[in-house]
Amino acid sequence: NSVPLKMNAVPTINISDYGNGTYQDLVEKSFFEMNADLSYMNQLRPSLNALAAQVLSSGRPVKIDSPCGASCVYDISIEGPRFHCQEHSRRDALSDGCSIIYRAADEKDSSPDEPYSRTNNSFKISWYTDPRPENCTSRSMKTLDCSMKLATYNLHINNSLDSSQSIDVRIENESEVWSENAWIQTQFFYYFFYGGGIAPRLANDSLEANFTNAQAYGISRAAVHALQGEVEMSRDGPGLGVIFFLGNASQVLGSPYIGLVDRYNAHFNISAASIERYLQDVVISTISLGMSTHNGDINASIGAEVYQFSEKVQFIAGYGACIVIALSIFAFSHFLT
Repeated sequence: NSVPLKMNAVPTINISDYGNGTYQDLVEKSFFEMNADLSYMNQLRPSLNALAAQVLSSGRPVKIDSPCGASCVYDISIEGPRFHCQEHSRRDALSDGCSIIYRAADEKDSSPDEPYSRTNNSFKISWYTDPRPENCTSRSMKTLDCSMKLATYNLHINNSLDSSQSIDVRIENESEVWSENAWIQTQFFYYFFYGGGIAPRLANDSLEANFTNAQAYGISRAAVHALQGEVEMSRDGPGLGVIFFLGNASQVLGSPYIGLVDRYNAHFNISAASIERYLQDVVISTISLGMSTHNGDINASIGAEVYQFSEKVQFIAGYGACIVIALSIFAFSHFLT
């Protein structure tokens, strides 16, 4: 039987947390770098970019620090962005040349009514399903258009005795936060400098909703940043020759979410599900940044009794010890007789 326990200071991510109300704390919490006008500079926190690149390369979430010293199981909920991707027709493709086998672009824009805004909720990827150098047909060109929503991620986290970690995810409460009429706000100056004074003031809770949406946008842009760019496939030499890749998105090749491991039998495995899963894994991985802890206690099951019966390795030591003792007793008894 497992042992119930209440844990505190459990790692999480809280995209609604803008700090103590000072603009310095807002800057510290923001996923985007800011200038003196408290406006986004289109540059993300370096650790967030690195995290998204790590997820893309490994094909799974970054491991979260365990809040317990042994095996434990617990549940937490976090808010974050979620992609909804749809396949578009070939006429919407980002590329029609044979050599460019992959291209991804963030199609965000700004409203003419508000320069400090982000409109046009669209991230687009185009690729040839089975690319070959200088030999392609438009029929093999695919295009995905992904929009962002805000969602609640309910996580069931299991830390095992062998230091492995599994996370089950249930998503709910999806909401539209970004459209032509509902912008992502990227400037926060007037939350702190208002009323005619030149000294900054404490922001009130009216900041929370816009900051939450902006933080979700920041996480999604980190995922987009790792994917965007283009890949060119070329061949040099006679026969099959030497196939090589060029372009500023070459790092996507070989990702479990993207595919194309064998250049001589090239095949992408991009799908709406794989790109949506990629952003999901980036969202979960933000917990590993160590920016937030859960406010209050978390109910957990903890101790050596928390077993995963699919993980046979955790029983080997105990069984092995029993066998050694039994054989020792048998050998000693045989010696006496």
